[in-house]
Parts: sequence; C-alpha cells; structure tokens
Amino acid sequence: MVKVSVLTITFNSREFLPDFLSSVLAADQKVLQTEIVIVDNGSTDGTVPWLLEHFPGVIVLENDENNYARALNLGIEKSSGDFVVLCNNDATVHHDWLTGLLNLMSADRTIGAVQSKVIFSGSGRINSIGVEETEHFYFRDIGFDEAESARCLEAAERNYITGGAAMFRRDCLDDVGPWDEEFIMYMEDVDYSERCRRKGWKLWYAPDSVIYHEYHGSSSSELCEFFCSRNRFLFVAKHFPRDLPACIPTSHFYRKGELDLLYRTLLHAVRKMTGCQDTKTVSSVLRGLKMRLPEYFGDIGTRNFFSQLEVVLGLRKIRVGIYDHAGHFAGGG
Repeated sequence: MVKVSVLTITFNSREFLPDFLSSVLAADQKVLQTEIVIVDNGSTDGTVPWLLEHFPGVIVLENDENNYARALNLGIEKSSGDFVVLCNNDATVHHDWLTGLLNLMSADRTIGAVQSKVIFSGSGRINSIGVEETEHFYFRDIGFDEAESARCLEAAERNYITGGAAMFRRDCLDDVGPWDEEFIMYMEDVDYSERCRRKGWKLWYAPDSVIYHEYHGSSSSELCEFFCSRNRFLFVAKHFPRDLPACIPTSHFYRKGELDLLYRTLLHAVRKMTGCQDTKTVSSVLRGLKMRLPEYFGDIGTRNFFSQLEVVLGLRKIRVGIYDHAGHFAGGG
C-alpha cells in the first residue's frame, strides 16, 4: 500500500468543504492508504468546529497567521504520506484523481511532482494543464478557458505546475525544502517549480487525473492581481536578479500608476535579493536600479529609496529630525 496525504488550506471556505471532502473520500483508493490534512488560516465562519464535528477522521491544524505558504509548510510537516497532494478545496475530484497522479509518478523516480488536469466546474473548459511563462516573468495556466483538445489528452513534462492540484514525492519535498513563506500566496508554486527543476526533479502533467475547480471560489481576482504583481518581483529577485530593473516598466503596478505599491515592492524585492545572491550580483543590480529609478520616482524619490533601503537592510538606523519653527522648547528652531 502506498500512503498518500491530501493537503488543503482553508480560509472561510466551509461552504466548499462538504462537496470537496465527499469527492476525495469517494475517489479510488484500492491501492492507496489516504490521510486528509486540513490547515485552517484563521477562518471566522466556523470551519474548524464544523470539521471536527462532521469529519473526525480528518487531521485539522490551525495556522497562526493567514499565510498560504506557511500553511503548506505546516501541513507537509505534519503529514505522513510517501506522496503529498496539494489541492484547492473549492473543487471536486474525479474518481480516478489520485491513481491518475500516482501512475505517472511511479513511471520515473526522477519525477518530483505531477499536476492534474483542472477543469472549470460547470463549463467543461480547461482551467489548467500546467503553467507557462507568457511575457517577461508573467505566468499563466496552459490551456486557460480553452475547450479540451488533443494536447489535453497527453502526458507531458512541464517547466512549471500549479499547486492547486498536484502530487509531490516526499523525497522531492525533503530535497527542495520548505515553501517560501514570503510569497504568502500566489506564485509560490512557480517559485517551488523553479527550485524543483534546479535540484534536478522533473515536473509532469497527468491527463488521467481530473479535478473540477470553482475559479476564485475562495479568493478574489483583485487579491490575485496584487499578489501576482508583488510576487513577480520576489521571484525575479530570487532567481533572475539581473532582470530586476527591466521588470519595472512591464509591471502592472507601474502600468496602472500604482507607484506607492511599486516602491514598497521593490524595497522588499531588493532585500530578498541580498539574501539569495552573491555580493557581485547585488552590486551590479543596485547600479542598474540607480540608473533606472529616477525615470520612475524622480531624483528625490530615488534618493529616498536608497536611504530607506539602507534602513531595511540594517545598514543604518532611522534618523528622526524635529523642526520647531516657533521655538517651543530650548534649543528648538
């Protein structure tokens, strides 16, 4: 018997859990020993007591903050399966969902993760058969909103997969390490895919494993857009730092005139870069930013950016100046 842990993260999504859990429990498990692990991110809709009452066999964990990547790490740590399946709970699964993943995974021990075919609930159109880069570090689901076609029916290796419906080999998870909690949510799976491939693990798509997804059933499109724009900079800073300056004019923050979000995100991204890259690379990227930032923030804004960056990096303390134009205290003025 192969042991599989099914892991899902909840946040005020109790309405989806009856159908989701019923479909998972009804999936083919003749050659599997299955455990279900649910990590709750601080729901206020009664998710946890409802689970404890109606599904006592499910392992329920409570995260101390609403951070999806942190919840993944908590759930993976507490799971015991040889394989861990990450799955959105605003979905239902096909009867052969798990065996479709396991059959492909068993064909090659260098396969670290396999993604399901994700179909939009009710429409029959494709949500995802993998993830691909579309333009300058923007990513999309392969086949998004398309009708099923021949390429949906064949297993294929992918550069990136979605964490919304994917089986990971335990050896791969142990080798690659924890999910990056700075991403919080969205693009954490793109980051993990990159890390898997750099460690030599293959990523595949399994057409015989099918899941039906209620798109943005448990999150909003606005939240998705913000974190994808923010996390794009973190991803580039972590893996392709020399491209960081060129990512500014193509960012959604810049195109929409959200310069405050762009400013704060860049500070975070540069801090991320300094923890992941060597000194030579960091110095080169900072020189590039020094040349490019006046175009976006002006000379004063650029000077403020680098001054604040020194504080963010712990290179100097915050200095506070008080101007007392009326001389209210001794020495004021």
